[in-house]
Amino acid sequence: MESLEAIFSFHEHVKSIGYIAVDFYDGSILYDFRNDVTKICDIDFYRNGLSFNEMGEQFWGSVRINGGLAK
Repeated sequence: MESLEAIFSFHEHVKSIGYIAVDFYDGSILYDFRNDVTKICDIDFYRNGLSFNEMGEQFWGSVRINGGLAK
């Protein structure tokens, strides 16, 4: 729950200065098990202000159609 709170708090801060997350995913979270600390990294893809889909349907990552892999 503390990790989730750290993520929410970070995004509340980001929103308060006018930015939104464009590419935040599990790879953006590092957890230090020894010290019980959550770190957020790879935050270079946030945008200032509103964001619109400029890519169409060609997003990064795996392509999935109707719950299965695209052919």
